Amino acid sequence: LYALIIFMGALKTGDNHSVYFLYGEEPYYIDKAKKELLAKFFPDPRDKEGALFTFDGNFDVNALLNTALSVPFFAERNVLLVKGSALFGKVKETEGEQEEGAEEETSSKPSDKRATQVMELLERLPPYTSIIFEVQGKLDKRLKIYKAIAQKALVLESPAVTSRKMGDWLQEKLWSLGRELDRDARDPFDLMDDIESVLGIHTCPINWPIGSGRSFKG
Repeated sequence: LYALIIFMGALKTGDNHSVYFLYGEEPYYIDKAKKELLAKFFPDPRDKEGALFTFDGNFDVNALLNTALSVPFFAERNVLLVKGSALFGKVKETEGEQEEGAEEETSSKPSDKRATQVMELLERLPPYTSIIFEVQGKLDKRLKIYKAIAQKALVLESPAVTSRKMGDWLQEKLWSLGRELDRDARDPFDLMDDIESVLGIHTCPINWPIGSGRSFKG
C-alpha cells in the first residue's frame, strides 16, 4: 500500500517520466496504478484509439521499436503498454509454490538480442513516446534489462499481500469504495454455521479475526 501511495503521489506532483515499470505479485495494486496512468494520458477514453498500443507475451520487438519511434499523427503521444515477462525470462515462482526437492527458480535467461534492443530504445526514446512495462510476478533484479528499465522508470513494486498486510489491503480497498470498517461483524461461529447450512461447505477455523468493527486489528 505504501509503495502505491508513493507512486500515485509522484504521478500527481510534476511527474516527467516517459517510462513506467509496474511489477510484482499483487495484481490489485498493479491494475490500480495502470488505470491511473491511462487516465493521466487519456482523460477522454476515446483518445486511446490510435495512441495506445499493447504488446502482449512474446511480442515482435521490431514492431515495438517501429511504433515507439514513429511520430504520432492523430494524438499528442504514443503510449506503449508492454505486458508479460518475455523480456525477463521465466518469472520467479512465489514462495511455497515450488515442488518439493526442486532447486530455487530464479529466471530463465531472456533473449539477449531482444533485451539489448529494448535497452537501446530506452536510451533514445523520443519525447512523444511513453512506455508502460507491466509484469505480474517476481523478477530477477540482477538482469541487465531489469536494471536498465528501473533506472529510467517510475517504478511500482507490488509485493504479495500476506496475512500481516491483509488489514491494510482491506482498508485501502474499502477506502476506494467510499466505505469503512466501522461496524461490528457477526460472530464468526454464526458465519461458519451459515456457510455450512446454506452452502453445504464444511468449515474449520484456521485464522481468527482480532477485534471487530472499529476495534478490528487484523
